[in-house]
Amino acid sequence: MLSFQSQIDDMDSLSRVIKLTDYIEAHLPQCFTLEHLSHWLGVSKWHLQREFKELTGQSIGQYSTGRKLSLAAAELADSPLRIIDIALNYGFESQEAFARAFKRHFGISPKNIKGQPLWAQQIKSQPLTRAYLECYAELRAITPTVVTLPAAEYLALPATLNSIRHGSNDFFQDFSALWQSFEQEVSALGLDTSMDRYYSMEFINRCHHETGLFMMLAAIQVEGLGVALPKEYDLILFQVKQQRYHCFELTDVFKVKHFLRYLFEHYLPEQQLALVEFPVLWQGTEDGKLLGYFPLIDDLSSEALPVGLSISEQLIQIPDLNMRILSTQLPFSLSQVSERLVALFERWPEVTNMANGDISPTLNQGKAVLIGEHGSAQFSPEHEFHASFMDLNLADKSTLPNSEVITLTAASYLKCQLQGTLAQIDFALNYVYNFYLWDSPYYQVRGHEWISNIKNDGEHYQFELWLPVKLRNGRKA
Repeated sequence: MLSFQSQIDDMDSLSRVIKLTDYIEAHLPQCFTLEHLSHWLGVSKWHLQREFKELTGQSIGQYSTGRKLSLAAAELADSPLRIIDIALNYGFESQEAFARAFKRHFGISPKNIKGQPLWAQQIKSQPLTRAYLECYAELRAITPTVVTLPAAEYLALPATLNSIRHGSNDFFQDFSALWQSFEQEVSALGLDTSMDRYYSMEFINRCHHETGLFMMLAAIQVEGLGVALPKEYDLILFQVKQQRYHCFELTDVFKVKHFLRYLFEHYLPEQQLALVEFPVLWQGTEDGKLLGYFPLIDDLSSEALPVGLSISEQLIQIPDLNMRILSTQLPFSLSQVSERLVALFERWPEVTNMANGDISPTLNQGKAVLIGEHGSAQFSPEHEFHASFMDLNLADKSTLPNSEVITLTAASYLKCQLQGTLAQIDFALNYVYNFYLWDSPYYQVRGHEWISNIKNDGEHYQFELWLPVKLRNGRKA
């Protein structure tokens, strides 16, 4: 019978790395020296470190620290313990050392996670698995091509799905159901169904980090087909602007989950890129491969505010307010934030180019546009498509037929001033939602976003955006 040492010597590299990660997991948050681990496995320190880095893309120390910080983040988010207590419990010499390691690994301060268990779940480093490591080398070898896809019109069926990246077991079932429904409706329209016209499209929204939900569309490019959409169909027609993409080629669809882990944990940080613009496009090929088109931009987390954007250092405090609102739901075909804003400004022109009233904070004569569904219990992907025209003049219903009176509870708002073309405003809003709020003293909460003091001069827009926020636990404004 082979000795224990002989069995270890006969293990291949992958099995040895899996054995090591299992050992680390079993003993977290305890840390072991490289000498201890190499002695336990019966290999040299140099060989073990090189082998682990080659198969995982990170050092043993980086992996164990990331896993330890992930456990700390979960406890920090869901316990009354102070940051200093958790720092010491997880082996850090001080709160400052813990905060530096936390910020370096997650890109945010540990104070941001306090009281945010869903966010802690979304950002955590997952344990390494054999399935992931078996395809890591293949993923690492993918060299994306940079392509520009022209603007095009699409016919699509939208659905809200749970993220596959964070372990949803329902994703493929829900994804298949979406495509079955879509193919039935497309077939009934008698459209050209050649494979190169089909895409899956992802739109991630500002509630994603809290819920893991996102909007997926089964889509077909209908440019030049002259599609007339009957009203009884659930399909939508919409435009995707010309955009620059990084295109990754995967050998099959079942590697998507592992690819997304590699993309966010390795490729984007190493290349100093970020994913903040959408949609992400996926397209199958005739030979069974999968193309992923990602509209990546340079990571702007350390950059100054974009041109045309200013953010007030003082929050706006608004008390309980009674108001009259006229609500609407915008079509999902308006996929860009700026498209939805223009649609609202055109629908309610009385809110634009008006002199400020005497309401504090100033509004256009007591009128504004609200984004969000009143009374919604969940921060859903549909949040951004619900809007209301708001009037503080409760007596005059004649100006707002079919309106209702509601009470908006007291809240704090972050005031952003935006000006520029629609493209500049889109970019600035992406910066606010995906960079500024990520590590600011505030986090966005469920509630209405206010748009006020709107001015339009041809292609140039100017307005104020008030975002409902709360101060992160332990932070000072």
